[in-house]
Amino acid sequence: MGRFLTINWVWLIVLATSPVLSGCAGVPGDSSRVSKNIDGHAIANHLGGTANVYYNFTKDNVVFTAHIPASGSIEINLDGDQNGKWGDGPDQLSMREHKTNDLIFGETSSKELCSGYIMSSAAEHPELTQRVTHCGQFKSSGSIEIVPDQRLGWINIKLAIPIVEIFGDHYEAHLQVCLWEGTLRTCRYSPAAPFIIARPPPVHP
Repeated sequence: MGRFLTINWVWLIVLATSPVLSGCAGVPGDSSRVSKNIDGHAIANHLGGTANVYYNFTKDNVVFTAHIPASGSIEINLDGDQNGKWGDGPDQLSMREHKTNDLIFGETSSKELCSGYIMSSAAEHPELTQRVTHCGQFKSSGSIEIVPDQRLGWINIKLAIPIVEIFGDHYEAHLQVCLWEGTLRTCRYSPAAPFIIARPPPVHP
């Protein structure tokens, strides 16, 4: 069984500033109740239904599975250097697209895997990403699968991301999980108070 996280998706208004997986600014969720290192902690539910996000391991991948409304999508943000901030920190208008140690994994409008670099955080809400590169700037070997859920109007999204991409040379991975509904985004966890998973032991043949 996968470890699971039940999330209270309280929609937050987000202003998109550029195309797919663009930088954005919004009002953060209440992070005061979020533990820094939790596994299977229930935060609540939304609209009378529960949006669940699970993670599990295969031999080579970390597999994130989300059970969410069909009109939504998920986003996994990785604080790759574990320095407690996104990319280069607060956004600068003069910033050009470039690589950083922080990564974003999600889906494109055509339901394909989107992977890129996180360049900055929102100036007023540093727990939120602001500017990211276009899809494919980070060349992930991961995959995405989207299938209908048994509940009408819900879907299952499965992101399989290589362990080496999630952990690099670290023992732990520091993550943020976000849910999109159009231009509305809800995020749980932050680089300063991340969802932490431990690297699995190597699987020997």
